[in-house]
Amino acid sequence: MTKRPPTSSQHAEYDRKPRRPPPYGERKLLEQFPDIPYLKFGKIIGHGNFSHVYEGTYHDKINVAIKVIERGSERMLETEIELLEDLKGAPHIVQLYEVLSEPQTMLVFENVQNIDRDDFYSDLTLESLRFILQCLFKALEAAHERDIVHRDVKLGNILITPDFSNVVLIDWGCGTYISNSMSAKAGSRSCRPPEMLLGYRNYGCKCDIWAMGILILSLLSDGVLPWKARNSNKSLQVMAEYFGGKNLYEITKRLDLEQEDLPFEIGDPKYTLESCFSDDFDDLFDPDLIDLMKCCLNLDLNKRPTASEALKHKFFHDQ
Repeated sequence: MTKRPPTSSQHAEYDRKPRRPPPYGERKLLEQFPDIPYLKFGKIIGHGNFSHVYEGTYHDKINVAIKVIERGSERMLETEIELLEDLKGAPHIVQLYEVLSEPQTMLVFENVQNIDRDDFYSDLTLESLRFILQCLFKALEAAHERDIVHRDVKLGNILITPDFSNVVLIDWGCGTYISNSMSAKAGSRSCRPPEMLLGYRNYGCKCDIWAMGILILSLLSDGVLPWKARNSNKSLQVMAEYFGGKNLYEITKRLDLEQEDLPFEIGDPKYTLESCFSDDFDDLFDPDLIDLMKCCLNLDLNKRPTASEALKHKFFHDQ
């Protein structure tokens, strides 16, 4: 196995910046559970930048997850709710049952039991990964058919039952309706495709396809993403070492983007994606899976497959 190249954090030291105050204000925590006759609150089962999630019981019989919004952008929250309403009934997408507004906004979701992270890695097989990816592409296919893009597809936003029988894509807070002028800074930077890192705003649904390629790469590399960095320029600099600065430069020309002062060298690739792989996961090193990953990680967004096309890939059929 080729020696792993250095990660982005090993390429350069970063200046430590003082922590800024939260961009969406301080959290507004529940002082006590609201008295809602048909909704019972249980223990906390998760939390994010803007919310805590509690387990609960809905109408005395349905197990639910209650997301209590504690801070954030009202506009983004309204968009998330609208997206979830449009995604009702879509396969492998978390289902929203109800929205409550007092004493603060609460979203009542179906509750899907999630596998423990250690168990996930120890029990993951090629067949279970095949099923997980197939479910996710079906979820994205349904979303993209509705002109909805998720923009933050990553393992932390995926629920997988302990027996690997169900997969659900959650957290649509970064999602939006597709337009020709979307934010280039949405979602986790390490999952953003090169066109977003370069500031392109008309990327359509293909950012989700790139993120699926990143998901596969992260699983095969035991979580090592070489271009995970603190800013877009550094991410592009390291990305060029794997895809080639020449090829990245061609993308800037094709998308009519600014070509002066690019943060990467115009050269050939120095490393292969396979050099990131971890021997701990060699049972997953299937040629068709690696081909699917590379199809999703095509620098040219127009050459990445759609979710529907990805589902026709030989990885899902030539078994």
